[in-house]
Amino acid sequence: AKQLFTQFHYDACLTDLNLPDGSGLELVQHVSQTYPHTPIAVLTAYGNMDIAIAALKAGAFDFVSKPINQIHLDQLLKKALNQPKP
Repeated sequence: AKQLFTQFHYDACLTDLNLPDGSGLELVQHVSQTYPHTPIAVLTAYGNMDIAIAALKAGAFDFVSKPINQIHLDQLLKKALNQPKP
């Protein structure tokens, strides 16, 4: 996932905690440090309060439990795109 950021520009990042090539929390840290203008939200079916707090501290602006319906996903994307830039 980190490599994709070197190849393309993204207006927002929605990530799961469990990625095939690493940890979603590591991706949140990487993106927030390397691409600070890219808002990040974490979506997962395996989260708890401690993980949510860790994701927010790492730079995510939101933490959402799956499943997520289309309306909520649309709202999340709008919220991501309207985040203030650092």
